[in-house]
Amino acid sequence: METTRQNKIGRMLQKEMGEIMLLHARDIHGILITVSNVRVTADLGIAYVYLSIFPSEKAKEILVGIEEKSKFIRFELGKRIRHQL
Repeated sequence: METTRQNKIGRMLQKEMGEIMLLHARDIHGILITVSNVRVTADLGIAYVYLSIFPSEKAKEILVGIEEKSKFIRFELGKRIRHQL
C-alpha cells in the first residue's frame, strides 16, 4: 500500500523521467520510449522506473543504451527535482 507522499513523488519522477527520455532519445528515429510507471519505496530511497519501448524488437539494445547512460540520467533527474523535494 503506497502512501499519498509516495504517489506524489512517483508522479513527479514519472513526469521528469518522461521529459528526460524525450530530450535524449531524439537521435533515435522510429523508437517510442514511454515511462509507464514509477514505484517509490516506503523510505523514499529507491524508485523503480518502468519503461515501455516500441517496437519491442529493438527493446534490448535500447535498454542497454539506457543502462550505459544511467549515471547521466540520474544526474539530470537530480538537477531537475532538487528544488521540488
